[in-house]
Amino acid sequence: MLAQAGGFDAVQMRDVATEADVALGTVYRYFNSKERLILEMMIEQLSGLARYVDSHQIPGGSAAERVCSVLAGSNASLARYPDVALAMVRSFGASREENADVVRRVSTLMTGIITAAIGADTTRANQVARIITQVWLSSLIGWAGGVDPITRVDEDLGIASKLLLA
Repeated sequence: MLAQAGGFDAVQMRDVATEADVALGTVYRYFNSKERLILEMMIEQLSGLARYVDSHQIPGGSAAERVCSVLAGSNASLARYPDVALAMVRSFGASREENADVVRRVSTLMTGIITAAIGADTTRANQVARIITQVWLSSLIGWAGGVDPITRVDEDLGIASKLLLA
């Protein structure tokens, strides 16, 4: 994958077309920009996480522990492929209005993943999930910007989960 080789800057639509063995116009028919392409990749990864959460028992005795377990696993996966993760975070942070639908899908997926980990699909659980999603994304931006280590993302999520789910 191109993003593994050099992150956001390594993803060029022409190279995507070459890798996929399709015409450049075909790539642009489905993805209006590399940000859109990378955001769609983020959707695919989060969809896999959602399927996992739906089909496995999440470890942890409390809702906060289960949320932290799921998100720590996700963060560990991101840390294994930092260039890809940084490309996704950069695309998410730089998204424009024409990609609002993808950003909404990311938020919806994350809310579903977190509410599943909480073990409830109530108004309150959805509100908590949205706030935890915002903490997660904000912390990832701090990591992507070189401000914090990836461990800080887990720490922030642990604190937010415990405060919101106490």
